[in-house]
Amino acid sequence: MHTVWKGAISFGLVHVPVKMFSATEDKDISMRMIHKECNTPLNFVRKCQHCEREVGWEEIVRGYEYEPGAFVLFEKEELEKLTGEASREIKILDFVDLAEIDPVYFQKTYYLSPGETGANAYNLLLEAMRQTGKIGIAKVSIRSKSGALRLSGLSTGASRWRRFSIRMKSVPSSRCRICRNKRT
Repeated sequence: MHTVWKGAISFGLVHVPVKMFSATEDKDISMRMIHKECNTPLNFVRKCQHCEREVGWEEIVRGYEYEPGAFVLFEKEELEKLTGEASREIKILDFVDLAEIDPVYFQKTYYLSPGETGANAYNLLLEAMRQTGKIGIAKVSIRSKSGALRLSGLSTGASRWRRFSIRMKSVPSSRCRICRNKRT
């Protein structure tokens, strides 16, 4: 699996570096549109209806049509300000019982693993959630999307709540100093 996001879980003064991996993979068959007459793939062209010419990417802005034919235009910088800053942080807002969140709200599942230096803190959080039977309700921004997520310590994974869902994987005990200390 390849890493889809790197950041940290945070709550209070705790900051745990993590990596995120997608738990599912889309296996749809990709098809192209072909010109039946000559079996050539079709191209899609950005063409202005008014000027009747092709338009380059540098000439394109985004717009919202608030009434037929009338648009509010946005520059790239304005849209970036609207979406807010992606913080590279999974901010835990609260810990609740698993039964309090209806699975109907889960959209996508991801797995987390500890970052390069976070195995000990990661395992402590994971074990605390397992022992208490609690899950974390958190918010996160990934690319330009923000949303809530369910952060669970279940060994089978996590579910995205409205936008994201995360399951934490156990770290092999050889990578965790605390786990090594428990055995001795």
